[in-house]
Amino acid sequence: MLWIHMVFYKQSKCLIICRRKFQKLVCYIFSLKLLINKDKRTVFLSINSKIRAW
Repeated sequence: MLWIHMVFYKQSKCLIICRRKFQKLVCYIFSLKLLINKDKRTVFLSINSKIRAW
């Protein structure tokens, strides 16, 4: 389970970097794909809000 948290932590960091480089629409589409899956959504929402605040 720790591995899954690390993967999503890296993905959230990637989103922050992508947001600076790409249009917001691309980030929104990626985040929607991330949040559609129930398991991914649960893990993402369990991440500290300071990390996932974008």
